[in-house]
Amino acid sequence: MKTLETMDILKESDKGIVDKLIDHVISALNRIEKRLDRWEGLIDPVMTTQEAANYLKVKNTTIQYYVSRGKLKAKKIGKGFKFLKSELDRFLS
Repeated sequence: MKTLETMDILKESDKGIVDKLIDHVISALNRIEKRLDRWEGLIDPVMTTQEAANYLKVKNTTIQYYVSRGKLKAKKIGKGFKFLKSELDRFLS
């Protein structure tokens, strides 16, 4: 994996340092990836009106109706609404 074009111009003693540095970076990235995997299930996805409609298997106008009646919680951002997936799941139950 240690394929640096600059390896050819490095002194022999520096190549060992670069190899150790690359190994250290790869190790750190692996630790970060493991931490992200643990957090993945804790993040509540945010959906647009269209995505929410697809998830609930209804039309966009139906979603807008539920929001206007207070049956479905949403956050107005710009010209559209954003929905938390957990809110859509709550609505279904």
